[in-house]
Amino acid sequence: MNTDEAPPDVPEGVLVQSILVDADGRRSGYRIYADGRYQSLARDAGWTDDAPLDATRLHAVRRALDAASLDDLAGRYEADTGETEPNVLWVQIARGGGVRTVSVVGSRRVPELERLTALLTDAFR
Repeated sequence: MNTDEAPPDVPEGVLVQSILVDADGRRSGYRIYADGRYQSLARDAGWTDDAPLDATRLHAVRRALDAASLDDLAGRYEADTGETEPNVLWVQIARGGGVRTVSVVGSRRVPELERLTALLTDAFR
């Protein structure tokens, strides 16, 4: 897979999109829209609509995104050299009329993204 590829497109109305591209180029992930729609992507099976988020969960997602400190993050993080065929994680968040994109290549840890993931996971409990 090409780790230098352009970020995935983000449809209008999406609050957050997370896409993992595995070493074989297969994609999986999710999208949460501002109106509560939730879509998932299972290993290139195409985006599917799942049950929409209720008002409480959508509010929790918005709080998690507001609490995320992504503005100071670099746009790209890479693992140490030596990895072959790494995964690429794309995290994209609607902010200020635009989309903030952070990519993580390989097994690199980015604590701010890990915190955001934990907050978003809590929103679904």
